[in-house]
Amino acid sequence: MARTVNAERLVTNMDATSEPKKQLMIILEVLAGKRSIADACEELHVSEATFHRMRDQALQGALDGLAPLPAGRPAKKVDEKDEKILALEEQLAEMGVELEAERVRTIMAIVKPELLKDRHQKKSPRNPKSSSSQDLFRDGSDTRPS
Repeated sequence: MARTVNAERLVTNMDATSEPKKQLMIILEVLAGKRSIADACEELHVSEATFHRMRDQALQGALDGLAPLPAGRPAKKVDEKDEKILALEEQLAEMGVELEAERVRTIMAIVKPELLKDRHQKKSPRNPKSSSSQDLFRDGSDTRPS
């Protein structure tokens, strides 16, 4: 045989102050048909409209508590400082890629300078005189590998 539930004991053991416990107990009694709305309003010193609002809030709270939550841990809230850090980390990673690409271009310029000649010009016949290290940077910059 199934056990009966003692609502008063359940509500009494909940973590709340005495006034909300009293209000919940009276709302449960009204829902169970043990008490009339008029009697509940008199006991709580509220109007019927206020009682209906309290009842609806209690029921909504119960529904919200029973709603399934997404699986796993809740996502961390990201504040402005964290967003800035993430943006800077992203920027640093991009600069690292750019730096590595520039390092590879520099090595290529030393090893195979003809690959880095002015890419905007159409391919012209090879000129053996223009393969010196001074022609590596044809864009006019004076940066040379050291």
